[in-house]
Amino acid sequence: MNEDNTPSSELVQISYQFIQELTREYGGDQGMETWNKIAATLPGSVQAAIFHAMMTGGGEFGARITVTGLRPVHKFVQCIKMVRTVTNCGLKEAKVFVDRARDENITQTLEVVGHIDRAKARAMLVAEGFIL
Repeated sequence: MNEDNTPSSELVQISYQFIQELTREYGGDQGMETWNKIAATLPGSVQAAIFHAMMTGGGEFGARITVTGLRPVHKFVQCIKMVRTVTNCGLKEAKVFVDRARDENITQTLEVVGHIDRAKARAMLVAEGFIL
């Protein structure tokens, strides 16, 4: 829980993914029945945040961002670091991604890691020169 008594984005994301796995494994009815028993033990603010994530397809966490290029004025190393921060990928994978964005203007998709929401990730990427 955060200082303002709201659930952390990580808790919401993990819970959302857990619900998805429950319903995949046991089917919709049994998965939701199991989740409802678990949710009954959670504070209302947590239940509300997870419900919101369910209704919005996972909220803004674990989202995908489409990158269509890289502006000519950019800092190559900073771009690589940003891709790694947003995706949690390795150095080589991030470098290849940035190379393609810079040299080939290939439309690519980044899978945002769960601890960063989509809006923040988009803002971070644009600030480094990515074209979305």
